[in-house]
Amino acid sequence: MNKKLIIVLAIILVALITLAIFLILPEGKDNKAAIAFKEEYESLNGKTGRNGKVHRKLNISSNNPFIKVSAKKVIEMLNNKESFYLYVGDSLCPWCRSTVEQAIKSAKENGVTKIYYIDFWDDEYNEQLRDVYELVDDEIKLTHEATPEYKMMLALCDDSLNLRNYTVKDKNGDEVEVNNKRFYGPSYFFVKEGKFDKYTDARSSKQTGAFDELTDEIKKDMANNFDELFAEVCDEAC
Repeated sequence: MNKKLIIVLAIILVALITLAIFLILPEGKDNKAAIAFKEEYESLNGKTGRNGKVHRKLNISSNNPFIKVSAKKVIEMLNNKESFYLYVGDSLCPWCRSTVEQAIKSAKENGVTKIYYIDFWDDEYNEQLRDVYELVDDEIKLTHEATPEYKMMLALCDDSLNLRNYTVKDKNGDEVEVNNKRFYGPSYFFVKEGKFDKYTDARSSKQTGAFDELTDEIKKDMANNFDELFAEVCDEAC
């Protein structure tokens, strides 16, 4: 066997070994979306939010199932009658930060490999997806209109999902209902063939504050909520 042929065979062998490692190891897969999610959420660790409280420290796997998409992409998937998991939340949302680690753990345990994700704020907490209502001179007024995509998603959620009512607080701190449903953070959905089929905010009734320590009991409650959501086995999108 001549020298050039040996070199060519050696190069091919190295390439095949590299490809095998790339396919077998989770970290070797194309997980740019997962890494982007990890970096987005972990970048706020230890930083102070707008309420003066320090963001919860998260340790997110680089092999998590979250894939960030636009609201337009979600509408396209709905129109195509696809089945998929959807998370509506934000890295700045303290309640969302309470649930994402358990969401990743439960998704893995239930064989869920993809959860599409859309956020609702920009870096300055400005709403960029949902509508905003406020009390102005004791009257409930729309101060920011939702995107057409959000309105369409909300319209596709019937009462059986038990979405939370949209409320605003008056000057005394009492909640006033807006007579509208809302995708609060976090909102996790299972969409079945283009229809919103299941919903959970994953929160435990034992967690009374967004910055509470996540006890074993709280984590167990969240796990149960996610297990119920992730019990559905959908198509390859999941």
